[in-house]
Amino acid sequence: VKEKPTAIAEGGIFCSGEPIKIAAADAGIGAKYRWTQPPSDFTANTKDVNIDNLMVGTYRYYLTVTKGGCKAMD
Repeated sequence: VKEKPTAIAEGGIFCSGEPIKIAAADAGIGAKYRWTQPPSDFTANTKDVNIDNLMVGTYRYYLTVTKGGCKAMD
């Protein structure tokens, strides 16, 4: 039995025109990270992501962490 990774996304409230950074908690060696923002075509495959030029609004990003064939989402 393999241990399921933990997916923890960290972000916050940002001001218009500021670049934002969203980050995943470290899931350990061998973990793979995937950020998405449906319904847009945004995807990123890194633990930390910098995003520029967002318009005023509310945005929701989803994090999937895969490790050892197991998957967790936040």
